[in-house]
Amino acid sequence: MRLLALLLCSTALASPTEPPRCKLSPFDVTWPVDADWAALNNSIGGSLIKTRPAASSCYKTNPFDSPLNCNIVEANWTQSTFHANLPESISSVLYANNSCLPPGAPSYNKTRGCHLGGYPSYVVNATSDERIALAVKWASDRNIRIVVKGTGHDLSGRSSGAHSLSIWTRHMQRVEFDPNWRVPGTNKTDTVLIAASGLTYGDAVGHALKYGHVIVSGNDATVGLGGHIQGGGHGPLSSTFGLAADNIYQVRVVTTQGHILTADANQNQDLLWAIRGGGAGQYGIVTEYVLKAYPAPSVIESGFTISPRGNSSAAYKATWHAFSELMRLFPDLMDAGLAGAAVVQGNHKAGVSISQGFYAFNKSRTDTEKLVQMAIDRIYTSTGNDSSILSIVTSNTTAHPTYKRFFEALNAGGSNQAGAYSMPSSRLLGRRETSHMNQKTLISYLKRMLTNSDPEASGMAVIGLQGGSGPAKTPKSMRGALLPTWRSTYLHTMSYSLTLDSTLTPAETLAKGARELNDSKEKLWQEWAPDTGAYMNEANPFNPHFKKDFYGSFYSPYESIKEAKVDNVVHFFQDVTLGALSDMVWIEFRSIDQWFEEDEPIFVHAKDPFKRVDILHSTRPIEVKVDGRTVAKATSSMHLLETGLPTRYYLPLSAVDQTVLSKSPVRSKCPYKGEAEYYNIIIDGKTFENLVWYYNHPTLESAAIARLVCFYNEKVDIILDGELQERPKTKFA
Repeated sequence: MRLLALLLCSTALASPTEPPRCKLSPFDVTWPVDADWAALNNSIGGSLIKTRPAASSCYKTNPFDSPLNCNIVEANWTQSTFHANLPESISSVLYANNSCLPPGAPSYNKTRGCHLGGYPSYVVNATSDERIALAVKWASDRNIRIVVKGTGHDLSGRSSGAHSLSIWTRHMQRVEFDPNWRVPGTNKTDTVLIAASGLTYGDAVGHALKYGHVIVSGNDATVGLGGHIQGGGHGPLSSTFGLAADNIYQVRVVTTQGHILTADANQNQDLLWAIRGGGAGQYGIVTEYVLKAYPAPSVIESGFTISPRGNSSAAYKATWHAFSELMRLFPDLMDAGLAGAAVVQGNHKAGVSISQGFYAFNKSRTDTEKLVQMAIDRIYTSTGNDSSILSIVTSNTTAHPTYKRFFEALNAGGSNQAGAYSMPSSRLLGRRETSHMNQKTLISYLKRMLTNSDPEASGMAVIGLQGGSGPAKTPKSMRGALLPTWRSTYLHTMSYSLTLDSTLTPAETLAKGARELNDSKEKLWQEWAPDTGAYMNEANPFNPHFKKDFYGSFYSPYESIKEAKVDNVVHFFQDVTLGALSDMVWIEFRSIDQWFEEDEPIFVHAKDPFKRVDILHSTRPIEVKVDGRTVAKATSSMHLLETGLPTRYYLPLSAVDQTVLSKSPVRSKCPYKGEAEYYNIIIDGKTFENLVWYYNHPTLESAAIARLVCFYNEKVDIILDGELQERPKTKFA
C-alpha cells in the first residue's frame, strides 16, 4: 500500500550526496519573465497581484507604486487587521526583513529605503480551490517557493517568504452550518460548521452562534482559522472540548502538485492525521474545514488580582509564594471545571503582580464563586494568612447571558497589535511540573521564567489554562499529529521576557534574540519540564530542540506508522487450467489506500479514455417541476453532456425555491465530476429523496458546475425553451 510520506523536513528524502536544491530567485536566469507571469494571471482569472508594499508611498517616487496614502499606512501600521487586508503584509514584519517600513515604525531607517525584501514577489488572491491548484502547480513546476497567508498573524513569520508566490486565502469566505452532516466512516450524523480557511474566528464563531452553537476557536476574533487550527489551536473552549485540531472531521487540501484532495476518515487519512496539529502550510494548502460544533454553553466569569502590599521584602516574598501556590492549584481547578488565564509581571527582586481571570461553562454562579474562593483561601494559607503583606482583590462575578457576549467581552479593546518587538518562549506544564513539585524548587523556576534580558526590568508571562480534560478525553479517532503531551498537561505557559533590539538589522536582531532565549528560557524549560514540549504556534521559532518540543514522537513519520496487516489483498492464480492467468496475482482494488496513473491519484476509479464530459453555457430559459409544482426557473444554466448519460442541467441555487429543499446526508463520487452532495424535495408533506445534487468542489475539468444544482431528469419535468422534455430512461429512473 502506498502511504503519503508526511516528512516534516524535505531533505530527509535526499541521498547523502545529493546537493540541496535551492528555490529560484529573480537573480536566476530561469526566473519567469513578465510574459510567463501574465500567462499565469490569465489562467487563474486575473487574480495574480504583483507585490506593492503598502509603505512604498512613504518614500520618494513611491518606487513600488503603492495605492495607499502614506498617512493611512502610518496610522494603521500597528493594527493586525490592517496587515491582514493587505495582500503581501504580515503582522510580524520583522520576519519580512523590515523591508519597507513607514516613518514611526520600530526599526524605521530612511536610508534603508523600500525593498521587497522578505515579501513575496507575487500574490494569488485565492477564491477557489481550482485557481489555487493551477497556481501552485505552475510554481512547483518552476521550483518557485510557495507560501500561504490567511490573515498573517503568524508569530514565526511563516506567512511570508522572499522570492515566493504567496497564496492569499483571506477571501475564501464560505461558511455553512449543518446540523446533520454525515460523519465519514460511520452511519452517524453530527453538527458541524463547514468553514473556508480564509475566515477569521469572528466570522466563524459568529456564524455558528446564529444557530446556538460554538466551535473551538482562539480567543482573538481577528485570527484566521488556517494556521491556528493546523498548529493545534487552543482557546477558551479547548480545556472542555479539546484543541481545534481535535475537532476536525474533514479538510479540503490543495497539494503543491495541483491535486485537490478531500481528507477524512475514509480517504487520505494520513493527510488528515498530519493536518490535525502537525503545523501550518507543511502538507498542502487547506482551503476548507469541517469542524465539530457544540451547543453554546452558558458562561460565568470571575477572578482576582494578587500584588504585594507595601514595599517590604516580606511582601515581595509573599507574592512568590502566592504565585507558586496558584500554579500548584491550577490542575485541580481545571479538573473542577475552570478555564482562563493569568497574566503575571515582576522580577526576582520586587515580587510579582498577578491578574487571574477564570471562566466556567455550564456551571452555576455559586459553584464558580466557591472554587475561586477556595483558591484564594489556599493562597492566603500558603503565605501565612498575613493580609498586611499580600493583597488579593476579587473581581465581580459576571454571568454572561450568552456565549456571544462572553466572546465579545474577550475581544473588548482587542489584541489587534502588530509589529511587537518581542519573541516568546513557551512550555506545556502538567501536574509533575506544578502540583507535585517542591515549592522552593517551583519558586526558583518561576523567578527564572520572569527574568528579563534586562535583569533590572520586569518580565511577563501568560499562563493559559488550555489543556486538561479536553485534550485528554479527545477520542482516538479524532486525534492526529498534535504534540502528544497535550493529552497529559494542563498549562500553556508563555514567557515574554525578551525585548528585541530594534537598532540592529533584522537578521542580527533575530540571531541575538535566538541566542538569548536559547541560553536562558530554553535551558530553563529543559530543566523544569524536559519532556513536555511546547505549543508550536506560540513558541521560540529558533528552539534548538524543536523536533522533540513541537512534535514529540511524531517528528519521524515512520515512528508513528504502526505495522499493519490487511487480509485478502493479494490473490494468487495457481490453477494451471487458467492459461495466461496461471501464476499471476490480482489485487483487491478497495484494499489499497491510493491508486495512481503515473503521478496522478485515481479518484473513485480509473477514467474511461472513451468517455467525454463537455460543459456548455446556455441562456435558454429552463423550468423544473416536481409533482406538478414549479421548483426552479432560470435564464442561465450550464448543460453537462457526458457520454452514456442524458444532458444534465445545472442551475444557480438562487433559481430554486429553497423552501422545498432539505439537506440529505447522502453523498456520491464520480471520477469525472467529484463528490456530490444531495437535497431532498419536500412538497405538501411528501418527500422526494435525493432528487437534487451539487458539487461544492468539483474536479478541475468540471469546475464550471461548482455549487450549481442539478435535478434528475428521469424523475422531474424539465421544460427547456418552452418545450417539455421527455424523461430519459436510465438506471436512475
